[in-house]
Amino acid sequence: VITAILLKIPEITTVNTTYARASSPNVLWTLTSERLAITIASDIAQFYSHLIYVVGATAYLVDMLLNNGTRTLTEYLFFAFPKYQYKTPLAMVTCSYGGIVYNKASAYPYGTTTTTDPYHETQANIETALTDILAIENAPRIALDLPMIAGNFPKLGEKIIIPDTGCVANLSSWIRARKLQYDFINQIINVEGEGAVTQA
Repeated sequence: VITAILLKIPEITTVNTTYARASSPNVLWTLTSERLAITIASDIAQFYSHLIYVVGATAYLVDMLLNNGTRTLTEYLFFAFPKYQYKTPLAMVTCSYGGIVYNKASAYPYGTTTTTDPYHETQANIETALTDILAIENAPRIALDLPMIAGNFPKLGEKIIIPDTGCVANLSSWIRARKLQYDFINQIINVEGEGAVTQA
């Protein structure tokens, strides 16, 4: 469905689904008004925990639970002291379809609640999507700066393994790149995303 929507955009000629979910989930949605194709495609992808990015004339659809490639950084490929944080967790994600309210609770009852639009009508598929949203939203966040050198430009969704020896205990952490900011003056790429923090 997302491929069909994205190919209606004149600037996009191909959709790369190499890292999309193996069995594409069914989508249920009726357009009741004119919406931008990229907006509806993004909303559907978000519900099914996918991301979309465009390079040239190709749109890439990537499952946020999979890796869009993997790399391990050595101490010379990132600047010291990555930032580790846990944002306020989600206690619950809810949505409703056909007068039925679906919700999925996390292990954090003190957190906030968020609501999303479902793009399916089957309870099992909706609950799986809500579980995936909770897993991504409640994962630890990591931010780090990379030097802007050839071959060191990450892709969105790429898994980056970070051997961090700058803490009291050595860490072997990883993130999936979700946000990339380029500082061309200081030659730095700031990478942010969710991942895991473990002791080496």
